[in-house]
Amino acid sequence: MVNDSYKINIISENNFIIRDLKETLKSFFKTEINIIPFCTESISNSNKNIHIISLIDNRKIEDLSSFRESCLVFITDNIKTQELIIKAGFDFVSTPFKIESLITKVNFLKKKIVNFSHPILIGEYHYFTSSSEIYCKDRDLKIKLTQMENNFLKFLANENKSLKKDEILLKVWGYQKKLQTHVLETLVYRIRCKIEKNPKNPKILIFKDNKYFLKKN
Repeated sequence: MVNDSYKINIISENNFIIRDLKETLKSFFKTEINIIPFCTESISNSNKNIHIISLIDNRKIEDLSSFRESCLVFITDNIKTQELIIKAGFDFVSTPFKIESLITKVNFLKKKIVNFSHPILIGEYHYFTSSSEIYCKDRDLKIKLTQMENNFLKFLANENKSLKKDEILLKVWGYQKKLQTHVLETLVYRIRCKIEKNPKNPKILIFKDNKYFLKKN
């Protein structure tokens, strides 16, 4: 019986990937799972549904760069494609992949769909994980996070402890080693530029003793 309010859409130009994926996902998620063709209209700029995407044409990734509110996770083994996905602010699993890696990412996106009524307090900010937004009422400031930025901050906030780089990458993304340092350090820099008064002297997203932690109120 399908009882969840969201849907999972599989969008792929690779029939090999989607052939068994739908049936496999059915054993993990009690929701409607569809296979649909790619078009930007099929991916709403909202966080109501989850889209698992495998594309051959990299230009289509650029077409999706404005869909920051959408819950997207890509499947690819191409390093250039992975870099484009990161630049666009989305997440991916690298093929060949273990189904558990994809399940972890889908579960993160499920949490994004849930409408949390109470924000997480970090520094002077109110952080709303469901909408990927951070507010500062005193400065009348609203900060929009990309999907990857939100996944990272939400993970640190929920863990509520200091975490090593390898642990973060393994539990949140599971990236290949050659991408790990570049991905995480670039992501942290982007976030600090958004939330820190002085990104070179961070007071909220802190790295100490080779571990990251989020200073909450």
